[in-house]
Amino acid sequence: MTGILVDTSVLIDVLQGKTTPEAEETLSRASTSISILSYYEVCKFVFRTGKAKELAAIKQQMNSFQILGITTAICEEAAHAAYSKTLSMADAVIYATARQNDLKLATSDSDLKGMDGVIFLKPKK
Repeated sequence: MTGILVDTSVLIDVLQGKTTPEAEETLSRASTSISILSYYEVCKFVFRTGKAKELAAIKQQMNSFQILGITTAICEEAAHAAYSKTLSMADAVIYATARQNDLKLATSDSDLKGMDGVIFLKPKK
């Protein structure tokens, strides 16, 4: 696994200027992708926080990543992860997307910390 799937939590940390040097180094040393679900979640965050005027620039940033869709295999693995590890639907789908594409998952979401294939990036305070 050399590529990284960037979780929504990390994308939002970047938008809020909460990334650490460790996170920046991790993200710069591998090919990076995002789930289509993270694309949705970031757009929702933009509207929820009143940053709609910045949406075009944020979409341009997100489109610099390879955006991975959801397949039946991802759905099946996500359902198992959600059930067995009590993850939310979004966390389970994003985690399964990483696993099905043989990628590490870079996240600052504590619900995913310690799981196989997860790189936990603590956000800056």
